[in-house]
Amino acid sequence: MASLAGITVHPDCRHFRGDIPCRPNKEHGYQCANCPVYAPIQQRILIIKLGAIGDVIRTTPLLRRLRQEYPMGKITWLTLTPAILPQGEIDEVLKLDLPAVLHLQQREFDILLNLDKDKEACALHDSIRATQKFGYTLHPQYGVAWPSNALADHKYLTGVFDQLSLQNQKPYVQEIFELCGFEFRGEEYVFDTHEDKGYDWSHLPTMPRALG
Repeated sequence: MASLAGITVHPDCRHFRGDIPCRPNKEHGYQCANCPVYAPIQQRILIIKLGAIGDVIRTTPLLRRLRQEYPMGKITWLTLTPAILPQGEIDEVLKLDLPAVLHLQQREFDILLNLDKDKEACALHDSIRATQKFGYTLHPQYGVAWPSNALADHKYLTGVFDQLSLQNQKPYVQEIFELCGFEFRGEEYVFDTHEDKGYDWSHLPTMPRALG
């Protein structure tokens, strides 16, 4: 909590924006002092998953586990395709560009999950401060993607050797969960329904579980 000119401000709240009014202020007129929906952040989580689009979508089941494990966490997702992500399920969606990189490199996170072997993603894994890091880093001597820890070994090896990829029996989403230190329990994909724009999907059949 901070006080600016005698007014209470909660920069640690999941709703707080810092550049524009938060949604509770905009919709209900709430201010930080005595705000009934004040949600202090307990974990700061960064997901780096840039592309391809299909893999970004196939990574969304991870959001369900993160919300279960860290209900008071603030989730930030850095990607090349922000429009396809479920905006209502992620606290902060950033598109990979120079302003986003400069911004993230000045912050601190509790958990960083880099799920891409792109060199720029690995460089961000190394340059952004976080207490725990998972996924892929840059090899310090050779500048290639490298497992950040042993949890990433399996997914890394199946990606660099065709023979191991052909032998691999684990679905993509299971590999991603294990890379992050979780057991995959059949969590489903998370889509943006755009219900706020008037769409109604209630007549459609239930989506299949994320197995592939």
